[in-house]
Amino acid sequence: MHSNYVVVDIETSGLFPGDDRIIWISALKVVENNIVGQFFSYIRTGVQLSPEVLQILTNVKQDLIDTAPYPMDVLKDFIVFVDSLPVICHNGSFVKGFLEDELRQYSLDGFLNYRCTLEIARQKFPGMRVDTEALLELLSLNSYDDHNYPTDAYEVYQIYEEFKKRHYV
Repeated sequence: MHSNYVVVDIETSGLFPGDDRIIWISALKVVENNIVGQFFSYIRTGVQLSPEVLQILTNVKQDLIDTAPYPMDVLKDFIVFVDSLPVICHNGSFVKGFLEDELRQYSLDGFLNYRCTLEIARQKFPGMRVDTEALLELLSLNSYDDHNYPTDAYEVYQIYEEFKKRHYV
């Protein structure tokens, strides 16, 4: 059970690392179970976002991506923010796949230690829907229905903290 960790959420231009890119990274640093810092950056990917992606990502506009810092700059700052803390995320294989793909391009990969709330939820609630929205309802936690920074990361933080209270981790 971690009391010091970083919750990470990403948004991407699609579903496939290598073909698609991270367009923003959001993170909350937690020390002794309290949020003590946050990180957020859009990333200049050079990718033209499809109308479907823009519709799903409510507050993302193409010009925010086009004028964002370059990936290497964002990733270096992200690594400094994470330090050596474990990374907590929902749908860890997705987040890890994209993060490691991006980090590998700049020889910055291989040091992050991931813990996935989706994997924990699948073990504790077999056969049930365990996306973040369903878990928030199941655990009687606050939901923010805007699919945006920093609320997605905050929702994962709430879920992980509740898992710890219930001794799931």
